[in-house]
Amino acid sequence: MATIIVQARKGQALQSDYFGLLLMGDLRRAALAGSVPLTQIDATLASPIPQARSNDGNNFEIEVFRSADDDAVMSHMCANSLTLAEMCDRARGEEMAKSGLLWVCPGCNTATVPGAKAKGGDYKPKSCPGCELKLTAGNVGVRNLVVSAKPEDRPTALFIDGDDINHRYQVVTPTRFLLLDEPHWTYKPAELYASPKLLIRQAGVGVWAILDETDARCPQSVYLYRLKKQRTDEGYDPRYVLACLLSRTMAYYSVKRFGEGDPAKAHVKLTHARLEDFPIPRVDFADAVQRKQHDSIAQNVELMLKGTASAKGAEDYAVEVALRSLWGLGPEEGLRVNEQLKLLPPSQLLAEMFDNSD
Repeated sequence: MATIIVQARKGQALQSDYFGLLLMGDLRRAALAGSVPLTQIDATLASPIPQARSNDGNNFEIEVFRSADDDAVMSHMCANSLTLAEMCDRARGEEMAKSGLLWVCPGCNTATVPGAKAKGGDYKPKSCPGCELKLTAGNVGVRNLVVSAKPEDRPTALFIDGDDINHRYQVVTPTRFLLLDEPHWTYKPAELYASPKLLIRQAGVGVWAILDETDARCPQSVYLYRLKKQRTDEGYDPRYVLACLLSRTMAYYSVKRFGEGDPAKAHVKLTHARLEDFPIPRVDFADAVQRKQHDSIAQNVELMLKGTASAKGAEDYAVEVALRSLWGLGPEEGLRVNEQLKLLPPSQLLAEMFDNSD
């Protein structure tokens, strides 16, 4: 899949810059086809990357889409922020796939999740947790914990999965139900799902999140975040955190930090470990200007959630400008954020953030 050439020497490591770029989308296909020479792409897009950043990191990552200029922007963001982990408590949904598929053991009738996915979409065998019988796709019964029609004679809860979280500033009305009376399933506590909560989809370029004001449950591929009591007492609003997550600036931070900006790549996803360091601008609520910025952001988000204002409209851009101010970013840095995002291949994320005329 790749060729890496390492030039090494014995001795003290040099703290120099190297140049790198990330090939994605149509440009990558053109390079592979030979219709655009790599020398031309390199001259146009390669940016200096400080070797010291890789040397000083815990796992010696090489972030080829993050230049020294991006380091400056991201450093400003982090210096003026609390991390998402400091801002919110976190969890994930039921330990099952979005379909709620269960395998039912033919030996003891225990229901369990299928074996791990194998190549080709099949499931690997697994041992029954009830009797240790070897379960395969061919010898088990199946049940689904998630249903589309609410049964009259069974307890249920509303259910949201990652496919429902697919637009910026959307309000998701759950249309499916999780059955709550499966005797062999260990459900997570109902209070985990109490509203209001932020739901973040695992898969996709950038960050896809909603504010859920129902008590809906979700699968493991959806993460739940809720403001810590300390932050609520300080004055933070969950709509403010949602604005941070859905902002263009946070999308920029995400793709620069992890180099995953191509929607055609199946591995593009977030994890709790990746999300925990995401910077949420710190607000000094004793400062009248910052308090006003926070409240204005939350109010504009509420307008977009109600549908009285549109994403990519004046309110959305007002939110972006206010957040950048709280992050300590000036107009030139804001321009860089937008220009770098537009280097990514076309995707739903970019379509929902920028008009063609932007």
